[in-house]
Amino acid sequence: MNQETFYEVGLPISERRFISPDETSFELGKDVYYNSVQQYRSLDRENAMVAAWSSVDPMRIELGLGQNFQAQDEDSNLNRTYQRTGIFILDAVDETEGTQDGDRFVYSALLNGAAEIFSGTIGEIVADENLVLAAKSGVVELADRQTDQFVEAGFVTGLQAEIQRDWINGPNGNEGSGELYLENESAELLLFSNQNGDNQFGLPFLKLGRIDLPYPDTYGLARKDDLVLVANGHGGIQVIDISNLRSPYHVGYIKPDGFARDVKIKGRFAYIAASHQGVVVADVSDPALPIVAYADTLGVANRLYLLGDRLFVTDMAGDGGSSRLNILDISDPFNPEVTKTVELHPARPDLVSDGVYDVHVSGNLAYVTVHYSDQEDLPAQSVVEIIDLARLEQVDLDVTLPAMIHRQASLVVFAS
Repeated sequence: MNQETFYEVGLPISERRFISPDETSFELGKDVYYNSVQQYRSLDRENAMVAAWSSVDPMRIELGLGQNFQAQDEDSNLNRTYQRTGIFILDAVDETEGTQDGDRFVYSALLNGAAEIFSGTIGEIVADENLVLAAKSGVVELADRQTDQFVEAGFVTGLQAEIQRDWINGPNGNEGSGELYLENESAELLLFSNQNGDNQFGLPFLKLGRIDLPYPDTYGLARKDDLVLVANGHGGIQVIDISNLRSPYHVGYIKPDGFARDVKIKGRFAYIAASHQGVVVADVSDPALPIVAYADTLGVANRLYLLGDRLFVTDMAGDGGSSRLNILDISDPFNPEVTKTVELHPARPDLVSDGVYDVHVSGNLAYVTVHYSDQEDLPAQSVVEIIDLARLEQVDLDVTLPAMIHRQASLVVFAS
């Protein structure tokens, strides 16, 4: 009898941070999803670490990535939870409130009381020196509100109680600090800044401005001076003027043929992850916002990271395409060229890669998130693969090192 044994070796996770909705309900922090983390850093300043949270996994509402949920969700409450979202400062960790596994819980009576809750799902944020920009997807109908009974996530109920505790003789937060913005279920660009007010002392990031977007799917975003570009799915890249932070307004859009998922800006050019179309380049210095170049990545171009003249592009597998990290030379914006690809596959033969979702580069290391499914196309694992970019030319060497995020992924928790 032959037996095969697989040993999964990789880096351990040293710490996980969760937001606690109140002073006692720490475990409820594990019931929401943490979608984006940003921290503004410069040579002379380091701001707070800011995270976006949501009651519904943004991967469940992102189109065209090949995720299989429908048949498995029919008898669950996953699609019958009200879609709520917000941002939070992740630095206020109580080191005494943790577990031996490295779980740490963030709670501050000041920050929780000044929190704001929105309808929808914030999937991406960008932190600048004095401003946080958030791309909020609209509420997506995952179930029939007329026939199904929807529930509020326990985390949301607890945080809402903390917010309302500061309200003074009124149905809203005008005389308190935090606020509930539940009426607008459309996609939006949200602008947050530090604001002084009762019970705030300039610490929390609070809503300063907002503007609706034409399509419900809202993903990556980038800022250049007074312009913000937002990937709006079938709506392409929406171009917003934020010179008046309280009243941003539309100035135009860039419409690639593919579904827009992310955007970065370098100089006068915008680089767009446009799904099956690959990377699209547009000139944002021209009022007509013309598209000037393309580069096919052969998969579903999903997320971007810009470093000098190199553009890192992740490919999701989608309906069967590639699962890899692409490196493009953009020294000539009119002729972007794929110079290197790193194929990423599971070490176990019983798993299949759903693709590379996101990427971050620091020094000579690229950190990419990879999702794996089993033979029934159900979520199995999610991993951060660390790629040694300095050794890519050594073809006989495995230049990746994994860090397991979800060893036993499920329909409830699977993405990284």
